[in-house]
Amino acid sequence: MNVINGNYVSVFSLLNLGNGIILAAGYYGGFVLRSTDYGVTWTEVQTIGVDSTNCLTNCDNGIVLMSHIGGGTVQVWKSIDYGLTWAQAAVLGTETSLYAISYLGAGVCLAGTGPAGKVYRSTDYAAAGD
Repeated sequence: MNVINGNYVSVFSLLNLGNGIILAAGYYGGFVLRSTDYGVTWTEVQTIGVDSTNCLTNCDNGIVLMSHIGGGTVQVWKSIDYGLTWAQAAVLGTETSLYAISYLGAGVCLAGTGPAGKVYRSTDYAAAGD
């Protein structure tokens, strides 16, 4: 059982980036943990705030996308340094859940949301949140 900032946490997503780098994201407080030794040790690299981070996808070349549900919005966060630092890239309309993010190649990403079941598409690694 892991504790971050005094709260018990649950890991919702694991992502292997290769070369021993693994990311873990989850609930409580929208955290991201990073390992550089194949999961032997972990460091908290990001805590976004309320609710959860629940999807991670590798876009290659150090670019990673992550979903965050918090404050009544669904956000996509992006790292360009293999998960070491993160910045908000997009807010996805009025949806309240993000269930999947997929990288298709050449900068094209899809995000599946709810409750309306919308699929958002970006052609620039979620830079513009289109």
